Amino acid sequence: MGLLGWVKYSKETRFQVDGMLGSLARKLRIFGFDTAYQSDSVDDELLKTSKKEHRVLVTSDRELYGRTRKHDIESILITDTIDETNLLFIFKSLDLEYTELSPVFSRCSRCNGSLERADDAGMTVSSEQMRDPRIVFRCVKCQKTYWEGSHWRKLRKTAEIIRLGLEHDKT
Repeated sequence: MGLLGWVKYSKETRFQVDGMLGSLARKLRIFGFDTAYQSDSVDDELLKTSKKEHRVLVTSDRELYGRTRKHDIESILITDTIDETNLLFIFKSLDLEYTELSPVFSRCSRCNGSLERADDAGMTVSSEQMRDPRIVFRCVKCQKTYWEGSHWRKLRKTAEIIRLGLEHDKT
């Protein structure tokens, strides 16, 4: 099973994640969502950027969440500490639909840049570090290299939890 895509909103919905939710921001990027995140974000800037760029603000800060409601900014309040639970909550809240996609639709977990397939000639990663050296991606913005390593097993498990959670709600 490949990476997941979230059809209904994946191309239209963009996220702004507050500084307390870095792990969640990285996972949203890996799942293909355009996700703005800075660990040192300031509430007023989060509000301004969310409104200006039409981003859904994801926060665990109840006060900030309350301010989004006053400014008519779409937002999601995160109340759990488990990323899988929070991702499922986000997808349910936005009524996202599941479909399987290629890793090429992921975004860079570091900088949110787009990924492109990299040619093997320019790689600095040894083939022993990769499961399949023919499937390598590089961020067009920061040049970070990605491949299907052991961490993908965890991502697939997370994706399966989300898929099952979404299917359960439909029955």
